[in-house]
Amino acid sequence: HAGLRATADRVSAQHGGFIRFGVEFPDSEAGHGYKILASRSGAGPTGWKGLAVPLTFDSLTARFDEAPPDFFHGAHGTLDAAGDAIADLDLEAGASLAWLGSTIWIAAVTGASGQPQASSISRTITIFP
Repeated sequence: HAGLRATADRVSAQHGGFIRFGVEFPDSEAGHGYKILASRSGAGPTGWKGLAVPLTFDSLTARFDEAPPDFFHGAHGTLDAAGDAIADLDLEAGASLAWLGSTIWIAAVTGASGQPQASSISRTITIFP
């Protein structure tokens, strides 16, 4: 029952904003790598390296898989001893104007440096004015 918590589900395109994500996997995943992935296309699910992930993979997913944007701190890393991690979305004012009105689906996966082992649920973030 892996989880992905978020402190908000909306961010302002004009004013920017901050959202903290809590990545929560069972402690059996402790020490494993994780990645946060994102999609502008929906919640899928999509098979990714043998794991069902609740995202519809698109160019944004590929970007997050390879090298997440600079405004998403901690999107790749290693889970702590409890199988948890923190990641922060920190958008400057005007940085997401091109995405105004968009919904972004976000999910986390473990085992990201090799074979994925588990996926979180997906969360949505809406970009509002």
